[in-house]
Amino acid sequence: TGYIGPLDTYLSRVLTLVEVDGAIVAGTTEGAFVSKDAGASWIQVEGVAGRVGAVLEDPGRPGTLIATSFQSGTGYGGLFVSHDGGSTWQEPVGDAWAAGIAVDPQSGALLASVWMPPVYYGSPFRGIVRSTDHGDTWTQVSGVGELAMLVADPGVPGRIWAANGHLHRSDDGGLSWTEVAAPSTCEPPTADCGPHAFLVDAP
Repeated sequence: TGYIGPLDTYLSRVLTLVEVDGAIVAGTTEGAFVSKDAGASWIQVEGVAGRVGAVLEDPGRPGTLIATSFQSGTGYGGLFVSHDGGSTWQEPVGDAWAAGIAVDPQSGALLASVWMPPVYYGSPFRGIVRSTDHGDTWTQVSGVGELAMLVADPGVPGRIWAANGHLHRSDDGGLSWTEVAAPSTCEPPTADCGPHAFLVDAP
């Protein structure tokens, strides 16, 4: 990881990077930044707040970006969508914690791991939300417990993996999930054990 931001501060730690039409979009601990000169200078993106841990371009609609934010200050983050390459953003899922994002290459559906607190949503939801309209609307599809990292399997159409200390697999584009691996007992019991990040090798 590195640091990014105004020349007089550089206090934002980089969490993720994605290239879009020759520009670089960076998710950081202090929101999102964009560079159009190969990283020589950066401009903070308006409309995306908090710890932006994931940014993904929708392959089904060039210029559409999805970003997730875990936390904004002392409050919640959210799920953000841009349809113009990151110039402007909407927040279809706000007041939530959001982590991993992925796209099912078979159906084109977008997936995100979220935690929706009861204070804003009536009943709590920790699991996967899915969008089939390029991020404009999202539907709760399945609970997988805690926030997870998501990865689409390039070798198996419709297969998505989720890691959040446990390992889950979906074979229907994220509509249903099966736990395929669980961590052994942690020592001490409060330790953060089990798989939280992984890589799927292309065939």
